[in-house]
Amino acid sequence: MSDTTVRQPRREAPSMVGPLVLIVLGIYFLLYNMGILPSFNWWALARFWPLMLIFAGANILVRQLRQPFGSLFSLLVGILAIATFGYLVFFTAPTAPRWPLFSFGQTEFNTDHITFPVSGADVSKATVHITTDVPGLNLYALEDSQQIIEGDVTYFDELIFDTSRIGSEAKVELNTSQQQGVWLFNPGSWRNMGMLDRWEVGLNGRIPTALVLSLNANASDLDLRQLTLTQLQVEANASRVTMLLPNGSYMSDIQTNAGTMELTLPAEGQQDLLIGMSAGNMVVHVPADRAVQFTVDRAVGSFNVENGRLTRISQNDNNEVWQSDNFNTATDPLRVRLTISAGNVRVYSD
Repeated sequence: MSDTTVRQPRREAPSMVGPLVLIVLGIYFLLYNMGILPSFNWWALARFWPLMLIFAGANILVRQLRQPFGSLFSLLVGILAIATFGYLVFFTAPTAPRWPLFSFGQTEFNTDHITFPVSGADVSKATVHITTDVPGLNLYALEDSQQIIEGDVTYFDELIFDTSRIGSEAKVELNTSQQQGVWLFNPGSWRNMGMLDRWEVGLNGRIPTALVLSLNANASDLDLRQLTLTQLQVEANASRVTMLLPNGSYMSDIQTNAGTMELTLPAEGQQDLLIGMSAGNMVVHVPADRAVQFTVDRAVGSFNVENGRLTRISQNDNNEVWQSDNFNTATDPLRVRLTISAGNVRVYSD
């Protein structure tokens, strides 16, 4: 009888990319839920998704090498992929608005200068509603302007800029079309993404204004200090927001979801502030000598006071009340009602 040698099929090296990616994602979301890390730029992944194909192909190739080189090079591919996408999501600004993932059609890039003049009419109040799905918004008060709103905006396909005047009240709605035909997986739709710029928008500072802002996946700087507000409503979704609140008398409702916010409270006036945070990080700055009280209702998250000017006066389960020593004697104390579903809030008092 002749000896028959049975050749065992050569096994491919096990892939190290998948387990490594899962571990890193788990660590990130754990730290994010603990309020240690901020939200990142999802749009970088959407724009540079072909890199996933490149790394997947490289991983398949190196796994054909003999052990232990196959596993070693697979590990190196995984580390390189994580480093590349980590740089994109942590160190790049948002570069695209929120588009439907699977819609088709041609897109057209536009830039406009928008204005809504007072035109000598007796405008005694205004309502302004701005929704942004662009990389960012710079919002500020116009200086000695005869415009109710003025600025420069960039967008794809269609801009909604509706203005009207009924009696002494002016109304403004600024938005982008929700039906823009962009398909993220079509490379032909990428050529204009880098041209999107931050909106530069100014509002009339002397006209009492009810301001409603919807911020989606962007970075916004809102300097409202010179505005005359009667009402403020802000909803920030997966955004980084810096906001300076004005003095005066108004109601404010600020909601942030899965993002970061740095908020500076008004130095004087009569305000009632309602702040809600679903996830993320928030830093609140209290001006020097401002009498303030925080009523905190938190489910999962933390509330930290970074100096001794605020004192906790009561605590019951997840409810806390903090206030400054001059709160009960102040003429116009500031009341802040803060609801924390998840995340971290830090308060700094000058």
